[in-house]
Amino acid sequence: MIGRFLPRAAQKGGGGGERKSYHFWLELASFSALHHLAKRLVQGRELFSSEEC
Repeated sequence: MIGRFLPRAAQKGGGGGERKSYHFWLELASFSALHHLAKRLVQGRELFSSEEC
């Protein structure tokens, strides 16, 4: 999934290397945030289903 984010980040900053790295870190941060959120959701769902039993 991370492969989808990295090429886009490299394409965005065509001007200077500074802008390229800025977009790279922006994409990386949003990706890690989404990943963390998904992990929390899965854990919460497992907790919920285990309580049901």
